[in-house]
Amino acid sequence: MTKFHLSTEQILQGDFTPQSINLMLIFQVNCPGCFIYALPLAAKLYEQYKNRINILGLSTAFEDFELNTIANTKQLLQSGEMVGVTRQYFLQEKIERYQVPLEFAIAFDRETFHRNFLPGTPSWVVFDQDCNMLVSWFGHKSEEEVQSILGQH
Repeated sequence: MTKFHLSTEQILQGDFTPQSINLMLIFQVNCPGCFIYALPLAAKLYEQYKNRINILGLSTAFEDFELNTIANTKQLLQSGEMVGVTRQYFLQEKIERYQVPLEFAIAFDRETFHRNFLPGTPSWVVFDQDCNMLVSWFGHKSEEEVQSILGQH
């Protein structure tokens, strides 16, 4: 079984301790797709599965290092402030602040992305308490597809 190499530079909210089954969303703050599709799905899954599956968010940076930062992730969590092309997209939609409540645990780290050879953001990883990777994927899946994956674990 493949190991999921998890590290955290800084825990920004919640308890980031791996549980028996974990679903982690790896995202960047300068990633419109992360905000349009992935973060809302993670928030919804958190509400549905929080008593059964540990939902975690990991903000990372593999590009646009001046935007994908701890400080900008903190601003997102504290006030809904967005940056870069994410902000541009939402301003076109007449939305100034991110409205999706992000109540699950969120940390920032740059190493995890590279150590696991993830292809981009959003990336999703299901892993167990010993950091054995059970399944992973890149990009968007429907809520039903993710529920089916989680139902197998």
